[in-house]
Amino acid sequence: MRTRLVVSSLLSVLSLAAVNAATLADGPLNLTGWTEYDPDDDWVPSNPTPTSVRLDENVASPSVHPGWIVSDFTLAATCTISFDLLIDNAAGDDDFMGLGFSWSQPGPDVVYSYLLDWKKGTQSFNWGDTVVVNDDLAEAGMKIKRINGTYTWDGLWGGVDGLGVTTIAGPVAGGWNAGTTYHFDMTLEPGRITVVRDGVLIFDVIDASFAGGAGSIAVYGFSQDNITLSNVFATPAPVVCPGDFNDDGIVDGSDLGSLLGAWGTPLGDITGDGTTDGADLGAILGAWGPCT
Repeated sequence: MRTRLVVSSLLSVLSLAAVNAATLADGPLNLTGWTEYDPDDDWVPSNPTPTSVRLDENVASPSVHPGWIVSDFTLAATCTISFDLLIDNAAGDDDFMGLGFSWSQPGPDVVYSYLLDWKKGTQSFNWGDTVVVNDDLAEAGMKIKRINGTYTWDGLWGGVDGLGVTTIAGPVAGGWNAGTTYHFDMTLEPGRITVVRDGVLIFDVIDASFAGGAGSIAVYGFSQDNITLSNVFATPAPVVCPGDFNDDGIVDGSDLGSLLGAWGTPLGDITGDGTTDGADLGAILGAWGPCT
């Protein structure tokens, strides 16, 4: 349960914690300091290296619900991004890994995002959610899905729920293999999404409703252990704006409300210590105003 904190004096906490999400020299982006979005508390995030971020399950795989680790930077509306994805040990499992993009989270339980996800094997399963459209079949291969404010477990599993999840492309390209590092190049622009994997064009999607890449990115998992995202490059350079939870380019009262609503949980963690507390309040006050 999330607890709102009533703050009597914001001016008493003004120290800005160090937040490092810049590039390491001219190399890949530093992925430390990302924020876990795990409403079902099923994942353990980590940074094996400063340029990689990892999702591991903390409960048995058949009951692991969707989880994300969300970047502390935002992309431009027209941009290119490259990255590597790896499942180093499948342990007999065949479920989802992927990348969320154009991610915006205006409230603790509200998500707008697109999702490039990848399932190893075709599988029918009912997660027991109430949905408008029932789709229990998760096909092997890649899809691009849209999350429009809300999602159900069954919606992300099958690709549609009639509430917030729709599939706009796929499935294509077959399943992934454990122990293989896959390299992706993605081009995002208003109205178009292009995805190349290991030099092969997988998607070239024309979608008039797609506003472009603007927003965060997130490594994604659903009932699949041992997922690592690494070697992320973005052009133009992403905007680092700790505390801009709704990705509108400014840190203001709306973002402060999101932080206070996430108090005591990882959802408003700016400083990377795993919880939302006074250090994060200081960080958001120090970052107040337009993003730089």
